[in-house]
Amino acid sequence: MAAAFFLAKKFEPEVKDAIVYELNQHLNVPVDVEDINLSLLQKFPYASLRFSQVVIPEAVSNDPDTLIYIEDLYLQIGLLDFLSKNYKVSEAEINRGFFNMQIFADGSDNFHFWKSSSDTTEQTFSLTNVEVEDFEYVLKTGSRLALDIHVTSGEANGNFGEDIFNLKSDVDFIARSIVYEDDTLYKETTIDGQVALNIDTKAKVYTFESEKIRLGEEKTTLNGAYDNSAENAFWTVQINSENTELENAVALIPLPNQSVFKTYQPSGNADLDLSIATKNGFELTLNFDGLAGEIIHSESSGRADVYSGRGTLELAQGKTNVTIKGLEAGIGPGRFSTSGEIANLNAPDFDLALQGRIELEDLKEFLNISFAEVLEGRIDVKGQLKGNFDRTDLSTERLLRGLNFLGAIVLEDGAFKTEGRSQVFEKIEGSFEIVENSIRTKQLTAEVGDNKFEIKGQINNALPYLTGNGGSLEVVADLKSKRIYLEQLLGESEGDDNSTAFRLPAKVGFKLNIEVDQLDYKEFTATALSGKAYYRNGLFTLNPARMTLASGTLTGSLRLNQVETGFELGSNTTLSQMNVDELFANFDDFGQKVISHDQIEGLFNGAVNLTCSLDTTLAIRKESVKADVNLKIENGELKEVESLIDIADYIKGNTLWNTFIKVDALKERLRNVEFETLENNLTIENQIITIPEMKIATSVLDISASGTHDFDNNIDYSIGFRLSELLRTGREKDSEFGYVVDDDTGLRIFMRMAGTIKNPEFSSDKETAREKRKEKFEEETKTFKGILKEEFGLFKSDTTLNAPPEKSDETKPIQFDVEFGEPSSTDTLKSKKKKRLSKKDQDLYDDLEDDDDL
Repeated sequence: MAAAFFLAKKFEPEVKDAIVYELNQHLNVPVDVEDINLSLLQKFPYASLRFSQVVIPEAVSNDPDTLIYIEDLYLQIGLLDFLSKNYKVSEAEINRGFFNMQIFADGSDNFHFWKSSSDTTEQTFSLTNVEVEDFEYVLKTGSRLALDIHVTSGEANGNFGEDIFNLKSDVDFIARSIVYEDDTLYKETTIDGQVALNIDTKAKVYTFESEKIRLGEEKTTLNGAYDNSAENAFWTVQINSENTELENAVALIPLPNQSVFKTYQPSGNADLDLSIATKNGFELTLNFDGLAGEIIHSESSGRADVYSGRGTLELAQGKTNVTIKGLEAGIGPGRFSTSGEIANLNAPDFDLALQGRIELEDLKEFLNISFAEVLEGRIDVKGQLKGNFDRTDLSTERLLRGLNFLGAIVLEDGAFKTEGRSQVFEKIEGSFEIVENSIRTKQLTAEVGDNKFEIKGQINNALPYLTGNGGSLEVVADLKSKRIYLEQLLGESEGDDNSTAFRLPAKVGFKLNIEVDQLDYKEFTATALSGKAYYRNGLFTLNPARMTLASGTLTGSLRLNQVETGFELGSNTTLSQMNVDELFANFDDFGQKVISHDQIEGLFNGAVNLTCSLDTTLAIRKESVKADVNLKIENGELKEVESLIDIADYIKGNTLWNTFIKVDALKERLRNVEFETLENNLTIENQIITIPEMKIATSVLDISASGTHDFDNNIDYSIGFRLSELLRTGREKDSEFGYVVDDDTGLRIFMRMAGTIKNPEFSSDKETAREKRKEKFEEETKTFKGILKEEFGLFKSDTTLNAPPEKSDETKPIQFDVEFGEPSSTDTLKSKKKKRLSKKDQDLYDDLEDDDDL
């Protein structure tokens, strides 16, 4: 050891000078070295000259940067050569450092710091072996390719001093990044194995090949070249592997094209043939064969099995194309086959022949369709799948939005239910196709509870909508149904405090021609419903609409608008030839208990203009109701109506009136009242029904009525009768009572019915009587003036005056003879009557007697 140390120190200056001199002969640039020392033992059996902190600048004329930095460089000389003073370097070792290599766009470079063999006469440097450890290699080329490789360890054998030489190298390195045109194609990829290189420094062509190399976790064969002979340098790489695990094969796909595998993770095996070239831009071709395995959705764990497949993946000029030459796959028990092309994966256009059967429940799981709580059924497909979508948005919604299927899709035993709704669409069956993101069907049937539907038409944006975030669904179709139970169909919103809460569907629109044989909602039943229904953004309209209701016809329109607190309803309808009792029953007696459907008969005609608000249970907010109702009831009958019978009870309780009227007979007759016509125009506002005066000719007596009736059944009616008709049910002789007025048809009396419908209070209606007398007086005044105008030419300027009608000779004035028992003077009659009357009736009698209007 001491001898070796002594020899090294003795010959170190001589060896150092010789090697440095030779280095300078081969170098085109100055080299900076911090320290040089000779050792005979450190790399025994070689004498090694150790260069520390070696810095080699770039071989460029202007402002050169560091090209190579080596922390420790060992140049090794054979011991026998050293002892014979033949200082030829055969091996080198490089520990730690970097090499920043550049090839510029004009073909020049920064790394030709070593002179060619023709420029030197001596062959001191005849390297045959180079070892490298912990070294960074960076390459940037004018062909837009950039490499960053960290060599963990490597060894190359060959004649490095020749212009053309072969190397065999064991390498273990990490490709930290491979970038092309600002796209990082590969990152942190390990490469380990033996590579043979052929280097032609004059032609500037470098080729490599390997039959045993590991890329990542996969064993492959590798060959390729780097050609810098032309103006634009380029790379070619060929990688082949058999029975490659698909998880590892994904690493061979450039990173920008791996995004789809984040959602759908493949496993299994395939034979791969991968080619990469950069002569005309980055180009990649991946042929696969013997594909078999499975694809699993990373979130839902849905699985698709691949039984066999072959095809080609091509990346060229920024576009990625896939050709499927044959693929057999399955989802659950369903199986399908496909072949065709997918062009430009950046914004794919696909054209695939597809045939097979798929279970929707398995497809739901595989595509992670989460918003559909139930999606079941079987579809048989045979046809051509076409479409396009944007690679930047690989969501299920976007994928489905771009689908078209020309051919036959047959659905059997389908079922569908969205989260948060109680309705389940079942027994969905039909044949359809998908065109321009729409489902087109000649006949599609479905059931919701007891509701059965038949749809013929088009469902737009159907597949994206099924994902729950794919925009709005729009239906343009003919809808037919034998029977609809609307209460079932509306369903419930699950989880709401109120189990009957209802909301119109969001992101749904439709335009439907409707034909429904029967429609039921609670007590309501209609038949032969037809019309045009429109819905969009919470606004539902039915216009025009026609249906058979209560054995008659309803025509008109309806508008239902969803607002934050519920709904706003508006309708304009015409009702023709309806049975009143059926109409009352259909609308649950309109929420009142005064007249029920089994107490009224007749033929109804009318028109209703209605607006109101509804809460989320579709219950009407009474305070919001506004309506104009034009009604006409013909051939009517009222049976056992308490409010009518109460009139007789009131008369019976009045001793004075009871004296002249057979109240019991009147009461019996009022239990069943028939009338020819009841006609009026009602208004509803502020929870009050306002009834203008109307005249009803009934089988009992003619009645005039007007007043108000509110939603709490508070009433205020004025009711008038012909006195002569009322007295027919009493005694033969007439008497003075009540408030009477002569209206050319006989004297009338008026009473007021107020209070509540359950406990009405009756009284004489002086105000109405006076108004009638006033109207009569004004009418008679006009008649008198008309006579004066006709006979004497007075009041010529008054155009409102008409000549009085001519009276028939047979016309006689109406006379009323009032008798009380045997003939007596008025004073005697008063005295007798006062003795029989109660104080209340006596006061009434005195008022009647003293009334100046009589």
